[in-house]
Amino acid sequence: MDRSLSALLAVRNVQCTLRTTVFEILDLMSELTSRFELVLVDDCSTDATIEVADELAAVYPQLFVLRHETPLGYWNSLRAALGRSLGECVLFPDEDRVAAWDQIGRLWTFLGECDLVVGRLHGSDRAGETTPPIVRPSGGFLLGQRRFVAAAADCLGNWCTFWAKLMLLGARWREVSLPLPAWRRWQLPTAVREAGSDAPAPASRSLRQDRPEAIPSAPVFFETSNKKSSSPSWRLLYPATDLLE
Repeated sequence: MDRSLSALLAVRNVQCTLRTTVFEILDLMSELTSRFELVLVDDCSTDATIEVADELAAVYPQLFVLRHETPLGYWNSLRAALGRSLGECVLFPDEDRVAAWDQIGRLWTFLGECDLVVGRLHGSDRAGETTPPIVRPSGGFLLGQRRFVAAAADCLGNWCTFWAKLMLLGARWREVSLPLPAWRRWQLPTAVREAGSDAPAPASRSLRQDRPEAIPSAPVFFETSNKKSSSPSWRLLYPATDLLE
């Protein structure tokens, strides 16, 4: 079955890395299904993120861009992306994603067996057998059927409530352990690196990827009042053959 897939991405102040991220996601999605899209929400960036996003959307019809005129936060941005997406299945990263995007192929292979696949960073699983299961993509991704994700969308980020609602809906899910990328290991404290990826990073450390970047050292700021996304209000799920080089 060739299921359609929508990837949801909420970003803020990522002008330096957005092109690479979009290229990687579109390339990976084209290997999974012939019908896919990437819905990107710019949460009121103060740099040139929206300009970069619109340039990419003009070239790649699979990319749909939204912009918030005021910051609404990560999970509200994902809800906005979910509301404008079209795919039968949806994929989104955790707010503190560390796992590499190339791991989504592993999640996709399990989706036929269940309704949702939760990709957790290795070592971030719940401790102890008596802890009740909670759908929480700690440092990773969540991939699932739209009808379940949309039904519990108001609980995104509040994982205990999200899990409880999925239980009421009768959803089936599977957890997949994802490895810590080698290029990120050097950034962890020495004790964590020596103990291996099973040891979690300190809770105070932020792993969120959409923080304002230090490059360039003297960033150019833009007025936000007139910056709007140029993506059309309607579009189709384009097949992979339309992915431009």
